[in-house]
Amino acid sequence: MSSVVVQWLNNEVKLSQHITKESIDTDFRNGYLYGEILKQYGLIDKKMFDSLFYNGNSQEIAIRNYSLLESSLIQKLGLKLKANRVYDIIQGKPGEAAKLLYDIKTYIELKKIDSSSINGKTKCS
Repeated sequence: MSSVVVQWLNNEVKLSQHITKESIDTDFRNGYLYGEILKQYGLIDKKMFDSLFYNGNSQEIAIRNYSLLESSLIQKLGLKLKANRVYDIIQGKPGEAAKLLYDIKTYIELKKIDSSSINGKTKCS
């Protein structure tokens, strides 16, 4: 699963930094890059992301970013972000970041399929 997610992040999403299987658990600890993904797909407003999300190492920053992510994940994706899942990601528990990324990737791909079958679009908007 990590290989698929890493390939998607680097080849399709094109985040502000290159992701590897070895770095994925640390790269996503503070929640910033999850926000970057959602911003890129129009699931978080660009201005909100730019003014409210921070890319830092403190636990306070991580908690703030995940609090902001939670409403978008629930409202736009229907994903519930449980406290123990967030804790595991912040702690860098192996595989936890990739699981949430896979859930996000799956939603975005399903959205593309739905969009293309309804109105001919292939990009999530």
